[in-house]
Amino acid sequence: SFPTRRSSDLWGWNGYGLTNVPVGLSGVKAIAACYDTVALKSNGTVVVWGDNTYGQRTVPTGLSGVTAIAAGAYHIVALKSDGTMVAWGYNYYGETNIPAGLTNVTAIAAGVAHTVALKSDGTVVAWGFNNQGQTNVPAGLSGVMAIAASGNNTVALKSNGTVVAWGDNYYGQTDVPAGLSGVTAIAAGQRHTVALVGPAPPPQLTIIPSGANVILRWPTNATGFTLQSTTNLVSLAVWITNSPAPVVVNGQYAVTNSTSGARKFYRLSQ
Repeated sequence: SFPTRRSSDLWGWNGYGLTNVPVGLSGVKAIAACYDTVALKSNGTVVVWGDNTYGQRTVPTGLSGVTAIAAGAYHIVALKSDGTMVAWGYNYYGETNIPAGLTNVTAIAAGVAHTVALKSDGTVVAWGFNNQGQTNVPAGLSGVMAIAASGNNTVALKSNGTVVAWGDNYYGQTDVPAGLSGVTAIAAGQRHTVALVGPAPPPQLTIIPSGANVILRWPTNATGFTLQSTTNLVSLAVWITNSPAPVVVNGQYAVTNSTSGARKFYRLSQ
C-alpha cells in the first residue's frame, strides 16, 4: 500500500470558482492551473473546476490511467500510462488535436493555445497556435529530458544540461544566456524563462494502482537510483532492493508488484 496525498489548498482570484476546491477531493498527486484548476488523483483520474466556456471541465468519459496533466488558457492535456495523450477544451487553433500516431510520450506541457509533447526518444512534438513560432521545433533537436511552455513560447532541457527555447521573444524569454550549462530543471512564464542550475532534484516515483497490482514508474534519466521497499517506516527501517528488476516502458522504468501480503512503502535510493 502507499500513503495518499492531502487535499489541495488554493487562494487568489476566484473568478469562475477557480479556488473552490470540490468538497471531499482527496488523493491528489499533481495539479495544474490557468483559467481552470486541474487535479490528478492517485487513482489516475482527473478533476477540473473553474471556467467551462469551452468545455474544459468536461473530462472525457472513462478517462483513467493518467500520469501527468497540463493546463493551457482554455484547454486541458492529460498523459496516460501507456504513453498516449488526451486533450479537451478550446480547439480553435487545433491545440487539442493530438497528432495521429503520437505514442511513447513521457512528458507534456501547454502554452496559452499550444501543446507540447516529449517522446521517449528525446524528441519534441508541438502543435496548436503558432503565431510566434512556438510550435516550430528546432530542426535536429534531440536528447531532450524535460519541456515547459507558457504564453507563446516553448522551452526544452537537454540531457547535457543545456537549454533550447523558441517562440515569442518580445521580452527576451527565448534568449538563452550564452554558456548556460549544468541546468537540471526549467520553467516557463509568459514573458520570462527560469533554469535551475546545480544538483538535479530527486526523481519522482509514480505509483499507479492496477487491479491487484501496483505499477511503479520513474524517469530513465534518473541514473544511479534503485527501487527499494520496506514494510515498516521506523528509524531503523530495513530497505530491500526490489525484485523483479525494472523494465523500460514508454520511456520510463517500470516495475509491477502485487499489493497482496504485507503493506509496503517504496523509495528511490541512490
